[in-house]
Parts: sequence; C-alpha cells; structure tokens
Amino acid sequence: MAKKLSRKDVIDKINAFLNMTVERGASENEALKAAKHAAALLAEYDLTFADLTETMETTGKADTFTFRDDLARFMHALAEAIGELCAVEVLIYGPGKGMIKIIGSPVDVDFGRYLSAICLRAIEEQAEKATREFALMRLNVRRRHVESILQGMAHRLSERIRELAWARRSAMSNAVVVAKEDIITKTIEDLGIKVKLIPFRERGVDPEAYKQGIESANRVSLNNAVNARNQEFHDILKDDDEDKEDGDEGLLLGQG
Repeated sequence: MAKKLSRKDVIDKINAFLNMTVERGASENEALKAAKHAAALLAEYDLTFADLTETMETTGKADTFTFRDDLARFMHALAEAIGELCAVEVLIYGPGKGMIKIIGSPVDVDFGRYLSAICLRAIEEQAEKATREFALMRLNVRRRHVESILQGMAHRLSERIRELAWARRSAMSNAVVVAKEDIITKTIEDLGIKVKLIPFRERGVDPEAYKQGIESANRVSLNNAVNARNQEFHDILKDDDEDKEDGDEGLLLGQG
C-alpha cells in the first residue's frame, strides 16, 4: 500500500512540477506534462494556488555588492528587468558609491546577485575592449562611442532578461507572485530603506556603436546563467570588504 503523502509533501510536489518550465531548462513537452500533473494533484487534494505559498520562505534578505561607478548608468538600465526575472527588488546606490542592493527571499536574492554579476562582468569586459578600440579618438568622440556601445548592450540585455521573465511569471501562480512581493515590501520596511526614483536622461548615441553593443549583448549566455541558479554560484559572487558597508540613505533606483 502506497504511503499517504502529507499536505506539505503534496504542496512541495506540486511546486516542483510548476518549477519545470521551459525557461528553467525543461522541454515544452516536459513542461506541459508537469503542469498537468500539478493540476491533477491540486484537484485530488482539493488545494488552491494560495495553499502553495505555505512552504515559501517568509524571511527576506538584502544583499549588497560593489561595481565600477562609471557603469552605474548601464546597471540602472538592467535593474528593473533583473528584478522582474528574479522576483526581487534591485536598487542602485547614488552617484559615487557604485553599489547594488538586491532584496527578496534568500533564494531569489542569490539568483538576482548571480545574474547581476553575469551582466556586470560582460559590460565591464566590453567597456575595456571598447576603450582600447577607440583609444586614438578625441576624448569626447571616444566617450560617445564607448557609451553608445554600452547603452546598446544594456538595453538589449534588458530585453532578453524580460523575455525570460515573461516565461517565468506566466508559469508562476498569482498567489506566489503576491507572496514574493510582500516579502520584498516587508524587508524594505524592516531595513528602513527609502527609495527614490531618479530617471536618467538618454544621451545621443552613435548608431553603429549602439548596434555593436546589441551584438555583444546577444552573445552573453543568459540562459546558462538562469539554468545554473540552483547549482553552486560562480566565484564572482564572493564578498569583499566593501560589501559590508552599511547605511541606506540616498538609495536610488534608476531607469536607463
């Protein structure tokens, strides 16, 4: 006689089926079968999507890491898209600090930091490459070319991340989405963080350099980064002493 599953076991099993999405590496056929299994269990045990949030972590986490401050404009452009995919709030500190704070459930925050680091590393490498490539140009011309490349790269990365976010959110129940948003809101309140929205004015771009940035963004392996989120995180996530800096006055959220 088969062992009767506890309520928690059933909920865990349903959530496992719902997590088998194309965005997470399953084939379309596997994702469809998993969704059918989840629906069958929901009906068999008389559960609703609201019941699925019972086993979620309710304690939020805030993680901070540093980056080159001159790249703040381009990380601002990615912040909202990363937040949508990872179900976190991504905040960028004010000018001169070069820091990102990611807020949400512990697992989501780890994923958000991992994806942020993947994008940041790609942008940093492209910035160094472009600076060398245009080294002999006049300063203002060189700056326009480099910024155009990075702007195109950041915008295209945002588009690609949002495509992944749409797939993930469409597979996630509304109850789970709301629960995650509640965790973020409570954590921000508990930490006393005051968020200000500071829009960035778009600068004029060089069309060819902007296109070059788009092509660079298309070569970044975002799908591999997404599929690796449940594995060991890359060593680019190691904390440094600056990560321990505290104080959230003047925290900014920008848009590219």
